[in-house]
Amino acid sequence: EKKLSLYFKAFNHYQAMLEIRPDDIAALKGAARMTERIGNWPELLRLYAAAEGVTQDATEHVYLLERIAEIAKVHLEDADTACTALEAIRQFDVRRPRSISELAKLYITLGKWEKFIALNEDEIATTKNPEYKATLYCRIAEVAQEQLGNYAQAIQNYEKAMAVWPQSLEAYLALERLYAHQNDYEKCVELWRAHVE
Repeated sequence: EKKLSLYFKAFNHYQAMLEIRPDDIAALKGAARMTERIGNWPELLRLYAAAEGVTQDATEHVYLLERIAEIAKVHLEDADTACTALEAIRQFDVRRPRSISELAKLYITLGKWEKFIALNEDEIATTKNPEYKATLYCRIAEVAQEQLGNYAQAIQNYEKAMAVWPQSLEAYLALERLYAHQNDYEKCVELWRAHVE
């Protein structure tokens, strides 16, 4: 209780500073530290958003946006706010793996399938690893088929996966099923021949 009382006093001190200078980054950070110890998550989110709005440092932008996303998702169960914060990170660091991974999960949670596909397409454009590219094409194909019911898009992406990584068993088996589903036995035969060769 004594520690909590000290945290509240410190928080009130920083708040008094912010009433005079709302864009004081040091006071915002100080108030945020005390707020986290108190456990007031909505206020902490507000403070981090205010700090992110005034900082001029790109690295700090990314850190604050990641914290906003974490608080929104974990403590406030606000997937939309978390998603918005992670999308903003891409303005500063388009290839940040942790942010991309979390954003992909949120798109799935929120059912934002077109955005999920676009995110994976961006990854494909930036990676040089053919096996990873094939994995991403397969992710897109799976969503296209199962969530959007777009079989043509699914086939197209599985074919792209096979083109960049012919060893992709996932793409091979999926194409086999899809060609058979569409009664395209000529394509099935071509697929088998390519696999044998």
